[in-house]
Amino acid sequence: YSQVKSGDFPALVERAEGADFASGTFGEDRETVQLKDYGVKVSFSSQMIVNDDMSVITRLTSETGAATADLENQLAYAALTTNKTMNDTIALYHASHGNLGTAGAITASSVAEAYKLMRMQTSTDGLRKLNLQPTILVCGPDKEAEALQFFAPVNATQTSGVNIYSGRMQVVVDAEITGNQYYFISPRIDGIVCYRLEGQEAPSIESQINFANNNLELKVAHAFAAAPMDWRAIVKNNGEA
Repeated sequence: YSQVKSGDFPALVERAEGADFASGTFGEDRETVQLKDYGVKVSFSSQMIVNDDMSVITRLTSETGAATADLENQLAYAALTTNKTMNDTIALYHASHGNLGTAGAITASSVAEAYKLMRMQTSTDGLRKLNLQPTILVCGPDKEAEALQFFAPVNATQTSGVNIYSGRMQVVVDAEITGNQYYFISPRIDGIVCYRLEGQEAPSIESQINFANNNLELKVAHAFAAAPMDWRAIVKNNGEA
């Protein structure tokens, strides 16, 4: 599957009196992602079914949704943290993409740098400044306390040493991110995108009785992919060494 990113709408050009309007063109860019099939098959013997006094089988089958959500979470964060080579042959996080901050702790300096990098991003054809603003900071457990403390809402009675970024960022923490790296995200454009088959957002669950042994066989299948689509929506900081 290829997701097309349209180029800029042509800039408006002054029209001289009596002249025709100027013709404009726009380009495009694209990233490719391939859905993959995931699944598992389990079997319950007829004896297990008869003796299932604790309703273990019912509980296990009800957990298929949680298992699918865990898979999607793992793949989505892998797409965020893996420095994939994009369609322009440059790594997702690279100085040429203007989305790699100076490694360091979460401070006013590193946050200000992320704001600047994101605001200066240009559109696909490079004609316009996007003026993006990060509103989400994503990190792992190693950075959780530091992030929450830095972005905590300011005390209304505080008169000095005020953190101008207090309360301006939603902090998202996930154990799939290890180490000191952290990411600034703007939701205005698609950065990391998740894909499912149309009409099959939930896992497919099928069951049958094995004719040969009366076992109950259960199959859970899910098609899913997650991939970076636009580096402009993310600024990465590798954190302090």
